[in-house]
This record gives sequence, C-alpha cells and structure tokens, in this order.
Amino acid sequence: MKVGYSFYSIKIPWVVSYKRAFENGMKEHPNYEIAWLDGNSDSKAIAAGVEKWTAQKLDLIVSMSPDHVPLRMTYNKALEAGIPVLLTGEPPDYRVYEFMTAFSGLSAWEGGRMAADLLNQTLGGRGQVACITGPRGSASEQQNTEGFKASLQRLASKIQIVAMEDGKWDATASYQRALSILTRFPKIDAIFASEDAMGIAVIRALKEKGYTPGQVKVVALGGSRGAVADLKAGWYLGIVNQDPSLCAQQDIWFMRALLEENRRLPRAAQAPQEMITKENADQFAGW
Repeated sequence: MKVGYSFYSIKIPWVVSYKRAFENGMKEHPNYEIAWLDGNSDSKAIAAGVEKWTAQKLDLIVSMSPDHVPLRMTYNKALEAGIPVLLTGEPPDYRVYEFMTAFSGLSAWEGGRMAADLLNQTLGGRGQVACITGPRGSASEQQNTEGFKASLQRLASKIQIVAMEDGKWDATASYQRALSILTRFPKIDAIFASEDAMGIAVIRALKEKGYTPGQVKVVALGGSRGAVADLKAGWYLGIVNQDPSLCAQQDIWFMRALLEENRRLPRAAQAPQEMITKENADQFAGW
C-alpha cells in the first residue's frame, strides 16, 4: 500500500510529535509505504506534491493543514482518480466536505469551548481576556475562536475580549504578541492561547514581565511536557490536552479501514480532548 502524507509544516512541535507517534504505530504494518511531504507553510507546494501523487496513482492521500480550502480542487482531482482523501489534524471548513473522503482529528471548536468554560467559571463570569490565535482567517482559527466566543455567549458571560492577536502557530510571534498585550493591559485577568508552543511563549512573557504564577490565568491547547510542568508550577489555569499520539492512533485506524477493509467511514471523527488542571495533572506526563 502506498500512501502520500502531506503536512502544512513539519516544524510545528505538535506535528513533530504526531509524526513520531504515527511512524511508531506504522511499524506494526510493514506492508505500507509512506511518502512524506513538508509544505513549508505553502499551500501551492502542497498542491503540487499531492497532484504528483495523484498522477502516480497512490492508494491514499492524507493531508494535515490548518486550512484545506485552498486545496479543494487538488483533493477533487485525487477523488476523481479514485484515490480516497483523508484529512487529519485540524477540522476542515464546511466548504471542503465534498472534496474529502473523511476527516479524523481534533475539534478546534470544542477546544475553544472548553477553554471559555473554564475561564468563565474561574473568573466568575467577569474580567478581561486576550486571545492569541492561530493564523487569522484559517478554518482552524475561525472554529477555535467561534467555539470560545459562542461558549461565553451561551453562558451569558460578562467577560470582555480586549485583544485578539495572531500568533501564527509561531512561538516567537506569540511571545511578541503576549508582551504587547501585557504592556497595553497590565492588569489583564486571563490569556487564551490556541496552541502549545504559543502558550509556552505566553508563560515566557509573563515571567519576563515579572508576573507571579497564577496572577494572569492562562489557558491553552496542547499538553506537551514543558507545558504540563509549567501548569504544575502554577503558571497555567488549564490546558486542553491534544495528545498527538491519540490522533495518530485514530488516523492509522481510519487509513487501514479504508484500504484493507473498504469500510464506509463516518464523515468525521474527533479524538478525545480533556482539560488538564492542577487537580488531575499527575495523570498526564505530557507528550
């Protein structure tokens, strides 16, 4: 079985851990040959690589990207050639549904909802919060932000979102955005970061600005070893666990179900997410 797997960027820490878990899981299935593609954050490069795989008539194309919309026609060419397309990682925009066979991954909307619920409960429904997001306008960012805002609205929360900054899935950019937020709003109550490395960047900014653990309530999506250690030290209020190994296991099952058993898969399946707090942190070693 020949499978082409494209990544928007292999440099993102979560993707690095995911790829390692996926490769370890595939050691049990030596009949598969995986071709990898790092798009280097360039949708055109991903399209060119996927179309090359389509011409080579691979058995399956798997694609992980924060925004699949620019790749719809590329996916359609694969489907028309009889090659199934499995999307992973962040959920696709609804406009992509007809151009995929199935989606397996995380719910950005649910992650945003969980973060908002915890902050609202902790802050008593009041206060100021800033958000550091993924690439603005991407499907992932839109769903994550919508989940966060919709939850606050559902709870009739009086929490104010005073800043919405683009962290670009980048630790350096997120650190700079966090410094700017803390300069403009030194008494801010909370910060929500929508990715693990971005959350760690927020903690770095807080430390450098002289804040104490817990002075600003930080919630992030992620769960790496470094983030869990910072949570145990009091720097995080909570972390939505997005363990890449859980996603890798589910994606391997989807792939084998498609190619070995020709199963009719659900249109979308979401890997479980759980909130890590100081009360249950000992159950999570981090990835």
